[in-house]
Amino acid sequence: MLWLGSGGATIIGNRIINNSAGDHGGGIVVASPKTTIMGNLIARNNALGLGVGDTGSGGGIWVAGPSAEIINNTLYANAGYGESVCSVGGILIEWDQVDARVYANVLAFNVGCGIGCENGSDAVVENNILWDNEGADLGSDKRTCRPEWIDKQLYVDPLFCDPDGDNYSVQAGSPALTGPVIIGAFPTPGCSSASP
Repeated sequence: MLWLGSGGATIIGNRIINNSAGDHGGGIVVASPKTTIMGNLIARNNALGLGVGDTGSGGGIWVAGPSAEIINNTLYANAGYGESVCSVGGILIEWDQVDARVYANVLAFNVGCGIGCENGSDAVVENNILWDNEGADLGSDKRTCRPEWIDKQLYVDPLFCDPDGDNYSVQAGSPALTGPVIIGAFPTPGCSSASP
């Protein structure tokens, strides 16, 4: 797990896989201002949400610091646990003062919502692919996000090449590559069609 505290940071092009946290942020915790997280694969991380009254934990990324930019990442099969149906496996955006930008990420097959919010975040959240995230793709229950974000996302299969074989790139015809914006951590096709 990466903990980004004071001073800000730039995290680019990493594979953050199979980490676990007892509380929040199984893959990355963003607690500092002016942090950029770009082009990373964040997969199979867990946040167990063991705190009393813990309704969301952010299995992939927990954003608790202002002005974070989370751009062109792929979040796959992360899990967030807690007392809410939407305990947020992908990205949990917390606190009113968070002025984050969550843009052009792929969030698929996460357990406990793809993206969830606490306390009405003012983040800009758009052009993300949300697909088959358990608990909801975009915030529900006690982790509901701004309703105006709903129509700013794509709810389509990203067409991974072979995630069971740890290949999280996408097929040539993926909507992550064929629209006006490149979405996710892999800007070029990893295969022409899915592996058998």
